[in-house]
Amino acid sequence: MTDLTGKTALITGSARGIGKAIALRYAQLGANIVLNYASSTANGEQALKEVHEHAGQAIAVQADISKATEVDRLFTEAKERFGSLDIVVANAGLELLGVPIAELSDEQIDSMFNVNAKGAILTMQRAAQHLADHGRILYIASTAIAHPVPGAASAGTEQAHGLWRSRRSGAGRGPCCGAGRSVRRFRHWTDAEAASQRAEQVLDAAARPAAR
Repeated sequence: MTDLTGKTALITGSARGIGKAIALRYAQLGANIVLNYASSTANGEQALKEVHEHAGQAIAVQADISKATEVDRLFTEAKERFGSLDIVVANAGLELLGVPIAELSDEQIDSMFNVNAKGAILTMQRAAQHLADHGRILYIASTAIAHPVPGAASAGTEQAHGLWRSRRSGAGRGPCCGAGRSVRRFRHWTDAEAASQRAEQVLDAAARPAAR
């Protein structure tokens, strides 16, 4: 079993669903946790309570990852609390299931691209700047990227760039940054069992040796 004692993991969009499951699994393995939520303080506080139940050290930070200043504040608060970062999981994202691309409004397009593309890039960029040596950057994407289904095409469009970026983020820092990896998932899976399964997949990706 992977021992994450002394490591610190920051997971965006971790107040519920798969993001929270990843945070709880990392906490079980001894990691310090930086939770992130966009707007629901109640969900953030509940996730923080659950992490503490696993004896994990954690903070919950409200931040809109589509805004550079808020992403900067998220990373600043994380490092001020724990000193360093070892794992960053770019998990936050939006999907509009059942809405064909032809019917998307300008507001819906802006919202998805601001979070799923810009937000993911900002998160991985800051991760590359702040991670400790041999850290891990993980990007969580929808399976719609590889296996499009009716009504979900919009989900893969803007996330494809994030998938590419995750594979470049570690390389961009050279040997000091362990790896950038991508993990696909159904973003709308929110039940505990499915979320836990994806958390194990993310844990495996974080634990694998970095490519040299």
